[in-house]
This record gives sequence, structure tokens and C-alpha cells, in this order.
Amino acid sequence: MMARYCQFMLLIFLAFATQPLGSQEAIYRETGLRIALFNFQVISIKNNSLVVKCQVANTGRLPVGAAKTAVQTIVEIDTFNLPPILWGHEITLSEAAKNNMPRLKPGEVSAPVWLSVKPTAPVAASNQQTCIDIRVDTAYLRRLDADKMMVSVIIRNNGQQPAEIDGADGSLGLNFYFVSGKKLTRGAIPAGNLRVSNGRETLTGWLKPQQKIQVDLEVSLENRTKFSPNLLLELAIPSTIQDCFPANNTCVLYTDLNEKGM
Repeated sequence: MMARYCQFMLLIFLAFATQPLGSQEAIYRETGLRIALFNFQVISIKNNSLVVKCQVANTGRLPVGAAKTAVQTIVEIDTFNLPPILWGHEITLSEAAKNNMPRLKPGEVSAPVWLSVKPTAPVAASNQQTCIDIRVDTAYLRRLDADKMMVSVIIRNNGQQPAEIDGADGSLGLNFYFVSGKKLTRGAIPAGNLRVSNGRETLTGWLKPQQKIQVDLEVSLENRTKFSPNLLLELAIPSTIQDCFPANNTCVLYTDLNEKGM
């Protein structure tokens, strides 16, 4: 029982609320109904919807699972371990959990449950003068082998309106090159490219303000040399997006070739 209790307390600290913390605490004090979602696994993705398997813990002081109290239940999500394709869709995930909530006593953990998540695309802003700022938020090397490297790139919409990143008029792309320094020059060696796709990086084809997506790359080292060892990542913005800050569209990963004897 102590181990189970400690697990619940850890979830509370790890989870980020789907509502502002102050309002969430006020609702919880009044209702005593709260659950935590964790241990996520994506089962299938089809037609802009996703089925995810997870577990539910009752971290409140009252039993949960009754239909009449579902709407009043606070939902916390272990966002540290949330699959990247669900980033920005936490509210939709919470609603799915409320509609398929197992009956649990306080302190009880459920068996795995399957939730169907189908977010809706945001409405494009009517004011087309509002800036969109698509930028490389973070990039890191996950693995370096003798013949390839695995890289993860997190892309953020840091602007003020949603941007369509996979639609009929084009998709957001990512080009990558081997370079000697930190800029894209004539001597850059093309290393590949990738286009963002519905059902892989995104569920709706849109990137809401402050929403992020993760792109995973496998880059061959066949054309990499000791004179151009670094990997430069460049966003290819669709012409339909007015990106106000193109200076944020590149990022360089510095890697060491010494371990390969070059």
C-alpha cells in the first residue's frame, strides 16, 4: 500500500494540469474528484484520430467513475511521458478519459484502458497580418553509429495564430546538411530532407500557438567528412505561411568525429 501511495504522489508532482493550477485546486477542494493518466502507449492512428492505451489512478478523496460526476473530475496528465503526437491535445485527451473513466476507489490504479482521441483543427485567424513564428525549439542527438545518426527535432509555433503545416497547399519540411561551421554556405553537403505528415508528427495538420511537434530523423553519414562534421537543420516553410522570423528557422548540431578516427 505504501508503494502504491508513493506512486500516486509521484504522479501528482509529475503531472501538469489541463486547467490553470489555481482553478483546478479550487474545483478539487469543492468536489474531491481527481484522476491521473500515465503509462501511455499509442496503439493506432487513423483518419486524424488516435487510440492510446494508458492507466488511470484515482488521486482524489472520493470514488470516481460515475457518469454524473465525470464532468466535475479533475484530470492530471503525466506530460513528461506523453507521446509527442499528443502534445497540444491534452484537453481532448482529458475529455476522452472522462467519457471512459473506470470505477476506482481513492488510491486505486486501473488496469490499462483504451482512449480514442480525435482533436479538431483550430480555426485560422481572420487577421492575416498576425505573425506566425515557426522555429526550431530544440534539437538533440539521440544516437551516433558508424554509419548513421538518430536526431530528434522539436518544432514550435511561437507566433500568435495557428499555422497549417500539412495541407493541400503544402507541408512543413526539414532539410539537413553537413556543414563546417554554423551557417549554410555553398560548401554545405546535402544530407536529406523530410516532410511533416498527418498521422506521424501531427493529428490535425495544424500547429497552434505555443504547440510543439517532434520530428525524428535518421541521417546517413555516407557523405559526412572531417571538414563538414556538423549537422545543420533548416525549416522549409510552406508558401502559405507568413513566417515573420525566418532567422529562427535553422539550428546546428555540433558532433565529434574523433571517436570514429577521422
